[in-house]
Amino acid sequence: MKEIQDFISETLGLSLDTQTKIIFSLVVVFILWMLKVIIQRIVWRQTDNIKTRYQWKRSLSLAFPFVGVFIISAIWISAFKQFGTFLGLFSAGLAFALRDPLTNLAGWFFIVFRKPFVVGD
Repeated sequence: MKEIQDFISETLGLSLDTQTKIIFSLVVVFILWMLKVIIQRIVWRQTDNIKTRYQWKRSLSLAFPFVGVFIISAIWISAFKQFGTFLGLFSAGLAFALRDPLTNLAGWFFIVFRKPFVVGD
């Protein structure tokens, strides 16, 4: 294994860290591809509805590349290690800042969809 790493380092000029990132990226792509194929086969066996199959295929074709880019970005960009902390603090600040509009929106949804009041109340 050491000979292969030395050969790659000498011929391509790639460090061990870069080689590791490339291997992890390829593994992520392969795993996501396999998950997509498995889910599509399950859907194909469970339903004969062409519209449902198309919607699943389309959704998977949109979701998996997004997830793949996110995971591979986390592998290559070290700043993603602090991304979870940033996202948590950002969402807490956003929820605090938009507390009143969000509660008003939730109340509106409740009134519109549950219809607790009728004309004349």
